[in-house]
Amino acid sequence: AHETILSDDKTTVTLHIPEFITSRDVRWPLKFFAVRIYMVIAQISDVCWNPVLKVYQPVVPDLEILSQCVFTEWMVQNSVPHDVLLEASFEAPAFTTPGTSVVVAMGVEFSLQAINGQAYVTPRNGSLAIVAYFDS
Repeated sequence: AHETILSDDKTTVTLHIPEFITSRDVRWPLKFFAVRIYMVIAQISDVCWNPVLKVYQPVVPDLEILSQCVFTEWMVQNSVPHDVLLEASFEAPAFTTPGTSVVVAMGVEFSLQAINGQAYVTPRNGSLAIVAYFDS
């Protein structure tokens, strides 16, 4: 189980996974050497219909440039518990402009093998899910 918190000042998102054990908590169809967890925080805008262009457009443009991403260190597959704690911050508080929300996604990336004892990553060995949503 995980916990996702948006700070009172609306700038920092914290993702906490207590006692995460790679050999117990990770299910992946391929044998893997190590895993790391990442968190992406993004502000997204409501959309409205533009009758001239005949498309939906964001009410608040260019929010994608505010996104932040953080990673854990690689965790080798074993039975050692890890207290995963990821924090990412926006430069300015979220929700300062009406019509915005915060989305938090958690992903896992797998290293299927090691080269010289270091994790080696190949494309398409991971997954991502939205784990929290905050609005004003």
